[in-house]
Amino acid sequence: MFTELSLQGLNFEEEIKALALLSSLPMSWEVFYTTVTSNSTKLMLDEAIIQILSKDLRRKWMGLTIDDNVEAHFLGETS
Repeated sequence: MFTELSLQGLNFEEEIKALALLSSLPMSWEVFYTTVTSNSTKLMLDEAIIQILSKDLRRKWMGLTIDDNVEAHFLGETS
């Protein structure tokens, strides 16, 4: 989306791109979103991507599916 808009002459700051990416995550990632965006430093797109991939990898190592994670979230067991 940002590439297409860039071709039209519209450019966005890295922080806007990062926030758009984080906002597109499923509701089961709400705690993750809040944690990442509550940092007082300016969030860069590359940092957001790395954090999402790291979180997803941890979920896979733990053997959680998205549905398992939603259940764990409601039980207060998320990291």
